[in-house]
Amino acid sequence: MMRTLLFTIALALALALALVGCDSTAPAASQGTWSIAHHEAQGALASVWGSGPSDIWAAGGNTNRGLILHSDGKAWTRVETGIPSFVWWIYGTGAHDVYAVGDKGLIWHFDGSTWSSVPSPTTRTLYGLWAASPTDVWAVGGDPEGPVGSAVILRGNSKGFNLVDVPKGLLPTALFKVYGSPVGGVVAVGAGGTILHLDGSWHRELVPTQSAVISLWSGGGKQLYAVGGDATGVLLHFDGAQWQSVDGVQSGLQLFGVFKAPGQPMFAVGAGPRIVEMDSTSKPFDALVPDLPPAMVLHSVWGDGQGKVYAAGGTLYGGAPSMNGVLLERR
Repeated sequence: MMRTLLFTIALALALALALVGCDSTAPAASQGTWSIAHHEAQGALASVWGSGPSDIWAAGGNTNRGLILHSDGKAWTRVETGIPSFVWWIYGTGAHDVYAVGDKGLIWHFDGSTWSSVPSPTTRTLYGLWAASPTDVWAVGGDPEGPVGSAVILRGNSKGFNLVDVPKGLLPTALFKVYGSPVGGVVAVGAGGTILHLDGSWHRELVPTQSAVISLWSGGGKQLYAVGGDATGVLLHFDGAQWQSVDGVQSGLQLFGVFKAPGQPMFAVGAGPRIVEMDSTSKPFDALVPDLPPAMVLHSVWGDGQGKVYAAGGTLYGGAPSMNGVLLERR
């Protein structure tokens, strides 16, 4: 399953480079500076999240082994977990309640001292998760090259998960992320411009794109931001009533991760590698990124609420022997 998605990422990246080139418009000035915080030789990194400035997690791996890193806000260290396959996403409700999901339907949980496997009802790759509370956790996944209607949504907690019943006609081939809706319910995003909303019942939101929607995050209030694209970037904004496309990112490569804290700038990351920033007074602009290989993909971004923002990525298109990762930090 991972090989299929990595091939899809590689194909999209190659097409995007051909269409827009490795450097597009010159980046605007940023109020912060991005630097390399950690190089990882034992696998690519696909996700970063934390409960606070001194409790930060990053996750990824290679085709046959998961990789978990932890930081106290000063240094990154590897954590031995025994996770047997690639980890696509990490998220939790606090320092003693963290989940990781990935290839082969894996779900793992950290209780503050130990990582342990959680029963999963699927072997499909799980790409994203979100926790409404320690007892109400959602995960989504599927196969981007599989049949339409085969995406999966799971709901559960550290004791186990169950499949959520969703009308097949609403499901795409794969769902990539899930998040709480600011107007109530749950939102899941995926292939083919899919944005599903559960608010009493499941329905598809009207979205101004047919490209993959890969990640989303709340912006505070009734806002949501979502990113994706197939060859070039897509940035969507939900204002509490409707989804609209945000101009200014389409000249660059596909976007994979987004983060927006209330009252703070929005950050989106993607292939290239690429970092897009936007605040309430500016249009989106591509920030200056440290010197990294053009094939490096930034897949996730998260801020600690105290001024630092982290971006995680790696050579996600490669095979196990060549996969390596990077963590960037913005001050």
